[in-house]
Amino acid sequence: MDDERQVCEQTAILLEKIKIAAQWRLSGSEAVERVKEMHWEGRDIDLCLIDWKMPDMDGVEVTRRIRKEVGNAVPIVMISAYDISEVEEEARAAGVNGFLPKPLYRSSVYAAIKSALEHKGETFAGEEKKPAGKLLEGFHLLVAEDNALNQEIAATLLRMEGAAVDCVEDGQQALDVFLASKPGEYDAILMDVQMPVMDGHEATRQIRASEHPLARTIPIIATTANAFNDDISAALAAGMNTHVSKPLDIIQLCKTLADCIQK
Repeated sequence: MDDERQVCEQTAILLEKIKIAAQWRLSGSEAVERVKEMHWEGRDIDLCLIDWKMPDMDGVEVTRRIRKEVGNAVPIVMISAYDISEVEEEARAAGVNGFLPKPLYRSSVYAAIKSALEHKGETFAGEEKKPAGKLLEGFHLLVAEDNALNQEIAATLLRMEGAAVDCVEDGQQALDVFLASKPGEYDAILMDVQMPVMDGHEATRQIRASEHPLARTIPIIATTANAFNDDISAALAAGMNTHVSKPLDIIQLCKTLADCIQK
């Protein structure tokens, strides 16, 4: 990310020589949008090289916005032709992992990338930590359940653990809502098996067969009062990831959701 086209083109060529495919953008706002798009698609960028001084948005603000969108999963290295010391503390607090002086040389770029990737995912100074005890903090879930009481209980338990929850009443609604969602909008689907209009098995099969970018990867967890081997096998055959039985055990459900989403 640099406002000078020549710098972007030369850096991309340099990265290609060390076997790294690169995209570039000429403004901070364009860069943030691209990082966000790829995150929604489930294809996080492996590393960002961000110029400090840019006209529309400086590198520190670009870093803040990227961190707000994707957290600390993407390593960020700030590049500059100027003395970085005056902004280093602010930049690190915003989430910058390392610094590189211009002009860029192959050896220094390689060393900076290696160092940033070795510390990928580490908490940076100033990052807000999730509240303790909220097992599902930050997750957005879609719950398909036709029984109003069961739906209310499930939503209440999940929200108590920090999740955002949207509820639908049958498999057709679950399918429609998922297909209309943006990539990354939902982290997982809790799918009751026995529902009117369209049951959970058929809804899952149609989700998996759809053209949605996350059709084959979004976790779908079956919820049913039946926990026999045949029921579990049928859920897995339909494309569900796993099965939890009713009445819901919130601790087991949280663990199952967290495991599926992290995978």
